[in-house]
Amino acid sequence: MIETTTSGFSFKDWKRTVYPENLKPSDYLAYFNRELGFRLVEINSTYYNFLSHKTAYSWMKNTDDDFKFVIKLNRGLTQNESRDYPLKEINAAVAADFMNSIEPIVQEGRLIALLAQFCPMFTRNRAHGEYLIKLRESMGDLPLLIEFRHPSWLKPDKRDETFAFLARHNLGYVTADLSDNPGLPPITPNVVGDTGYLRLHGRPEKWFGAGMAQRYNYNYNDSELKSFIPVLRSMDKIGKLTIAAFNNCHGGLAMHNALRLRGLLAEEENI
Repeated sequence: MIETTTSGFSFKDWKRTVYPENLKPSDYLAYFNRELGFRLVEINSTYYNFLSHKTAYSWMKNTDDDFKFVIKLNRGLTQNESRDYPLKEINAAVAADFMNSIEPIVQEGRLIALLAQFCPMFTRNRAHGEYLIKLRESMGDLPLLIEFRHPSWLKPDKRDETFAFLARHNLGYVTADLSDNPGLPPITPNVVGDTGYLRLHGRPEKWFGAGMAQRYNYNYNDSELKSFIPVLRSMDKIGKLTIAAFNNCHGGLAMHNALRLRGLLAEEENI
């Protein structure tokens, strides 16, 4: 099964570009689910702040019973803003607070997986491999997907070792579509475990040194979107669920691309 979605659902610049002007932000997720027809969402806000139980229960109350969540790990666990590399020890306090924060969604069976996005300084080395194993242990038995931003993990002569390592330690894999930059990995489709995950960030000419608005202000054209269909079909033959999540959130572009890709997938099925 292939599902399209967005990385987040509530942004100030989505008013009028995605949501009706008179729609309250507290009603965005219900609209996302019931009016726009999405059956899952990736939550990015948990990277910056812990999720309150009140918010978690409101999300579940305002969505269908089968609506589910992919939740991004807090930055204190992936330490993307740290200068102390290689990473060595898990922040146990942050791990405990994070696990407590997502408990309602876990208990209600609404969690698909956790998402750990690492930055370009998280290179392929023994210390970082050990860090991933410790991270896996700190998340208990919850499904955990790993997104790499340094090309060393996915070099042609190392990628099979990386995938084998992930499988051996019950870690999933995120296929990332990023800017064409030698400091970033090229798109390297694969599925490790039950969930195939394609995360589409956009392909701006400038990535490093670009502001958030510039980095994620990218609109995939139809040709680009169609190129992902065989990738997703191939991934879907391996896993039980395949997700295409758009993170080019500036100005509602992620939503428009997610809806368009969903339409293109449906058109192909009807040919």
